[in-house]
Amino acid sequence: MTILEIALSIIYLLGCIALIVVVLMQDSKSEGIGVITGGTDSLFSQKKGKSKEQVLGQLTIVLGVFFGVVALALGVLLTFFS
Repeated sequence: MTILEIALSIIYLLGCIALIVVVLMQDSKSEGIGVITGGTDSLFSQKKGKSKEQVLGQLTIVLGVFFGVVALALGVLLTFFS
């Protein structure tokens, strides 16, 4: 492996870990088991974290595109230049 392949592999791995962490940090959009038990959202819990949700959503999109671009670059590099 060349230095470029190793560097792209490390960047790819870090991007994957970052994407996983960002997705896991997002709140669930479904009500889940709360529907069965009769749990409801209060007025305060409905309005919390709108900016956090937007930032995490945008970061997920950016990291997803980054993931795809680096995956394609690694595929091309390993296929045509090895």
